[in-house]
Amino acid sequence: MRSTMPAIPSTTGKASSSAVGRRTTSATKGSTKSGGSSEKRSGQSARTTANHSQQANTTKNSLKSMNEIDIDVSAPPRPPDPTLFIRAGTSGNRHLLPIHLINDDVNIGSFIRPISRLSSRTSTTELCTSVDMIRNVCTSIKTLQHFDISKNELKDLPSDLSNLIELESLNCSQNQLTDMNDSFEQLKLLKELDLSFNLFNQIPNVIYTLKSLIRLNFEHNCITKIDNELLNLKRLKFLVLDHNQLESLHTCDFGQLKKLEYIHVAHNQLIRFPRGLHRLHHLKNVNLSYNRIATFPVDLLQVSTLDVLNLSHNLIVKLPPMPIAYKRASMIFSIDLSFNQLTKFPDYLLLIAKKVDVSNNNIRLISNDLLKILTNEILTTRELKLYTNPIGQPIFPPEVLNEDVSNTVNVLRMVKNSLEEQLTDVHVRQGFKICITGLKNSGKTALANCLEENAPLTVNENEEEVQERIVHVHQYSFRIQTATEQPTPPPVQPPPPPVPTASTGKTKASSKTNIVELSKIQPQRTESNTRKKRNLSAQTTKQPAIATPPPPKSPVPPPPPATPPPPIEPMKFLPLTIYDFNGSSEYYEHMSPFIDTNALHLLCIHTFEFQQATPTTIEDIFNETYDRSSSPIITQLFQLLQLLCEKTTRTRAIMIIPLATCIDLYDKRSNEEKIDAIEKINQFFKLYLQHRVDRIKHDMEVIHSLSTISSSLSDRLKTYSSLLNIHIQIEPCHPISSLTFHGIDELNRIIQHNVLTQKTIFPHVDRILPGLWADANQYIESLADLLPVPYLLWDNYASRVINKHGLPHLINDITMSVRDEGKIIVINEIGTNDRVVFLRPSWLTDLLYSIFRHDMSTTYLDYEKNDIFSLSNLPEARFQGHKTEFLKSGLLHSELLRSFWFNSLYKKEHFFHLWLTIMRFLLVAYPKMNKIQLKRLVHVESLDSLSRGERSYTRLIDMKQNPDDKEDIKFDYAIVPYYLPFINGKEQEGEFKRFNNRLKTIITIRYTSQSLPLGFFHRFSVSAILRLDIIYKKHWNDFILGEHEERETRFIIETDHRTFIKCHCGTAAAEQAFEEIWNVLMPILNHFEEMFTQLAPSNQFERSVQCTNCKEFSFMGEWTTPKELQCLKTKACPLCGENIDTARLVQPNERKRRSEELLRRIRERHSKNATKTTDNATSSQQQQPQTSISSSATAASTSTPLLVPPV
Repeated sequence: MRSTMPAIPSTTGKASSSAVGRRTTSATKGSTKSGGSSEKRSGQSARTTANHSQQANTTKNSLKSMNEIDIDVSAPPRPPDPTLFIRAGTSGNRHLLPIHLINDDVNIGSFIRPISRLSSRTSTTELCTSVDMIRNVCTSIKTLQHFDISKNELKDLPSDLSNLIELESLNCSQNQLTDMNDSFEQLKLLKELDLSFNLFNQIPNVIYTLKSLIRLNFEHNCITKIDNELLNLKRLKFLVLDHNQLESLHTCDFGQLKKLEYIHVAHNQLIRFPRGLHRLHHLKNVNLSYNRIATFPVDLLQVSTLDVLNLSHNLIVKLPPMPIAYKRASMIFSIDLSFNQLTKFPDYLLLIAKKVDVSNNNIRLISNDLLKILTNEILTTRELKLYTNPIGQPIFPPEVLNEDVSNTVNVLRMVKNSLEEQLTDVHVRQGFKICITGLKNSGKTALANCLEENAPLTVNENEEEVQERIVHVHQYSFRIQTATEQPTPPPVQPPPPPVPTASTGKTKASSKTNIVELSKIQPQRTESNTRKKRNLSAQTTKQPAIATPPPPKSPVPPPPPATPPPPIEPMKFLPLTIYDFNGSSEYYEHMSPFIDTNALHLLCIHTFEFQQATPTTIEDIFNETYDRSSSPIITQLFQLLQLLCEKTTRTRAIMIIPLATCIDLYDKRSNEEKIDAIEKINQFFKLYLQHRVDRIKHDMEVIHSLSTISSSLSDRLKTYSSLLNIHIQIEPCHPISSLTFHGIDELNRIIQHNVLTQKTIFPHVDRILPGLWADANQYIESLADLLPVPYLLWDNYASRVINKHGLPHLINDITMSVRDEGKIIVINEIGTNDRVVFLRPSWLTDLLYSIFRHDMSTTYLDYEKNDIFSLSNLPEARFQGHKTEFLKSGLLHSELLRSFWFNSLYKKEHFFHLWLTIMRFLLVAYPKMNKIQLKRLVHVESLDSLSRGERSYTRLIDMKQNPDDKEDIKFDYAIVPYYLPFINGKEQEGEFKRFNNRLKTIITIRYTSQSLPLGFFHRFSVSAILRLDIIYKKHWNDFILGEHEERETRFIIETDHRTFIKCHCGTAAAEQAFEEIWNVLMPILNHFEEMFTQLAPSNQFERSVQCTNCKEFSFMGEWTTPKELQCLKTKACPLCGENIDTARLVQPNERKRRSEELLRRIRERHSKNATKTTDNATSSQQQQPQTSISSSATAASTSTPLLVPPV
């Protein structure tokens, strides 16, 4: 019996390795000395076991039930390959430490890497031969620290063991235990506990009280469930539950066991993947082989410490797409996915693991995309097992798929050669991007997976385990059907008689799939379904032959000459990137930098939920009496449409395809209900576009009805006309179901048709790129792996590409082609020509998500539950202070942000430059420092009075263009407006009271819009403080009190974040008050409109000025076209009729006013002089001759200009 037991190197050790109470191996020299040294505390241990002959006879029946566990396994174990893969252990010199972590079908030879110190974990002896001896040891050596009582046929543990309060390790394996007494809770110092090879059907409750446990081994028992109390073992690092009867571990969130490093639950009946493993930052070894798991969270592969992953002998059909994120800090040593049901090779595994085993699966296709990653480094440093797979494309040499030969050849190099020999398109073509938006739980991620895999959705019960992001990025090649793949039309024949409906429907469906080639071959079609279709097709073709009478005989024409088959065109693939946006409304305002009009937008709408949440008559939604806020679905749908449509311009149109998702919910309903639900969605989008046009036309008619149209109104008419010319194309709603694959084939056809034919929106898709251009594109994609941080400022980026490939005149076009494919993000700075290039978009989204995650104020900022803060060496005391400042005052300390970016930014020396770049281009925060310090970072842009409004771009943020250089600028705090508290009514009233009492002259401006751009006020507050000569005295989420840096002028800016922004600006100066106010107010207003134009060019807004008499915003804002009002002294209020000084409405032309005043004085003086001259001339006329009068008049006329000073 003992010969069949698997080796346990960490617990059993050798029988005679040491004696009781001895710390070193020298104690084994004599067993008689064991009693004398039993009182030594440090390193004391004991080993109690029965003799071998007795155990062989008495344990034969007691361990029979444990051996039956192996028989229940459906598939026989596969022999190990010790030359390539490991079953347990980690890379390097890290050791596995405690316990049995290998299956009984694997010998010690599978540990091919060094695992140290296994033999010295537990000292053993064979002096004790009975339970009485165990009790004697417990009473005589109360300071015992290590005790081994395995192989003693114990049915109950002696209660005396609870007296060993200093016990640290206890080995009770290979007995007949079923429970443990509660008295064992006294073992407070116990760190290692081995209860393997017993008869437990559940973990005893007393074990959950052992808070010091580090290693716990329960393999080879009969455990059927694990209680949630397991999470009380916060120090647990090693957990082994192999060879039990577990069907689910989903009640336990293993993400709370922050120190867990090894988890082995092989040879069970698990259906669902254990929850929370991807959130562990110390996880090294995961073995879940020999279960019934169908899927697992792909984010587990991004755990930076993961070294070994064994998921062999499961039911995994496909792997989730890997988000295109930042590279791992270290490579995974081994990923074993053998003996599953994979139908497609997940090529990204070669980028993150050194050894990959996908043998004995159902892989039929290997994509040509694998060629892009098979670099020389991959070919020489990676190992792949691919044998025993029915691969049909490409065709491989037999040795690749032969198990005996593939172990000795370089499989990857032969795979590369085979792919290069296939008939593929040699040209590099321009690809495109798809943005998938929609409400939460509307099926966006499922759709993205269906489009990439081109297969029905596998019911993923671990959906909650997917790491939340603002945007999930997927990349793959979209296959375009070539002309030679089009089926040739059949010859004209007499129409056959009607056939049964079912057969007809099947025939039509099958022929339809032959017309349009989809993006990928569907690998999910089983052979049984294929045979059914073939039989059905055969029946369909045979039925007309039976029912149709023989046609009349006619001369048979000679057969046409045989024509050679047309040449086979190469397969055409287009690069495609899918942006799967988060559906939570909390992230909508952070999605704007990633929304692009050059992308194809798929808007997902849950069909059933939309039907339930909207009124019966869809027209009611667009009535002014309908409260949209009463329906969250309608509110969020309008926000998404605004987010998509507000970036369109006259030259940049947008295409939106609404998708009615989850249409399979109507399979058990009548067809009329399904048609009505789809038509209701179509009606909504039709009315949305019509309502937008009607609103603009109504405003234009109001202006046309006026008797006179001022220059400001004329300018507004031009704006309305440009808004009408914006092209927003919303296609008819298309029903789909990711679960049943309904409508996905047709959706692929619609996508292909639109991107190839809508040249006004997708002008460059499918164009062939020149060789140098294609090389430059590939170099741009590879830059992310060459740089310490994957972003570059534009000048540095352009110089790198030009120095490598030349083409300086095409650098902008090359960059835009890569951007249009979604592989990079290019962001322009507001008010300048500067740009930044983020080479990994998902890396940027992870940085933003770590700052604006929705659970920030609830569960994320928990020092005990989230060990990311301790890993980043942030003390808990400082963490609590930073947490309070951040959530209550919006003050984000650099230490706290470093912790947020712990998994995203490995090069800590680039932290401040990255943080400043995100502030500058994404406008999410600004440094907390006085203006003098801020000017050392930011050079405020000035407006040259001689340049006629043109801006000078020489004074920008003083940042190094090369992020490779270490930073020389540091600051502690940054203010994040998103987290600032809202001002309450009492505070607002007090601020306005002090503002009005202190200032004598105040001008109030208001901007209104039907819906302000999401997050606009937050970004405006950041950009204004960075670019303008202003200072914020107090800053709330929706209220700003500030003043000019040099002038005695103050301002208040307030908003409701939805429809309006007000600016109150005033001064206490008595002289030239309006000039002082407008000198501060105009830069603020100009910056506001510049941001509005760049962030939301199609958003319609109105300007207005408040009347000082009636306090209504009755005057139209005309400060952008002020010439007419500058010629008037006052203007009457349209509501109250009070005459208001035009200096309150537009910026007065003080230079013109001074000139006019001077000219008036000159005219008055000239008139007086002329009168005086006339009187003098009249008096002298009587005394002097006429000639004298003429000369006097001439002198007077020549001397008059001398009185006029130059203007």
